[in-house]
Amino acid sequence: MKTLKSLAVIGLFLMSCTIVVAQEGKQEKSPEEKAERMTEKMSNGLGLDEKRTSELGVLNLNFVTEIMRIKSEESLEKEARKSQIQEIRETRNAGLKSLLTEEEYAKYEEMEAKKIAEHKEKKEMTPEQRAEKHTAKMIELLDLNDEQIEQVTALNIKVESKIAVIKNDVTMTDEKKKEFIKGNRQDQKRVLRVILTPEQFETLQAAKKEGKHHGEEY
Repeated sequence: MKTLKSLAVIGLFLMSCTIVVAQEGKQEKSPEEKAERMTEKMSNGLGLDEKRTSELGVLNLNFVTEIMRIKSEESLEKEARKSQIQEIRETRNAGLKSLLTEEEYAKYEEMEAKKIAEHKEKKEMTPEQRAEKHTAKMIELLDLNDEQIEQVTALNIKVESKIAVIKNDVTMTDEKKKEFIKGNRQDQKRVLRVILTPEQFETLQAAKKEGKHHGEEY
C-alpha cells in the first residue's frame, strides 16, 4: 500500500509541467528568527559563553534587520543597495572584532570562507550533480532501501531541474524566483513525507535544523 501510494504521489509530481507555489501559510522568517539561528551557529562554532552569545545576538539582530530593510526598498538602484549592504557588513565586522578575541575572529573568518566556497561550488554544479549530492547525503543519513533510493533520486533530479529553470529565468524578479523556489521545496517536502517513514522524515528534519544536511528549504 505504501509503495502504490508513493508511486502515485511521485508520478503526479513528476508529470507536472507547471511550477506550483505552495505557501502553506508559512511566512518569511523574522529578523529575530534569522538572527537567533545565525547566533546559535556562530556561538557553537566559536565556543562562546552565555554573556558573549547574548552580545553577539544583539549585534546579529541589528545586522539582519538592516540588511532586510535595505533589500525591501524597491526604489534603490542595484549599485546603491550593494554599497549600503557592504557598509552594514563592515560595521558588523568591526563589532565582531571588538567582541571576539583575535583567535576567535580568525576562526570566524575561516568559517565564513568555507561557507562562501561551499556556496560557490554548489552554484557551479549542474542540477544533476546537486541532486546526486543531495541523494547521497540522504542515503547515508537515513539508510534508505533500494525502492526509496529510486524514488528519492527521481524526485531530487526533478526538483533541482525545476529550480535551475527558475534561477535562469531572466523575466522573473529575485523575489518571484524565491517565491517559486520555496513552492517547489514545499512540494518536495510533501512528497518526501510519502516516500520516507515517519522516523526517517523526522531524522531528515532534525539534520536540516542542525545544519548537517544541505541548506535548502525542506
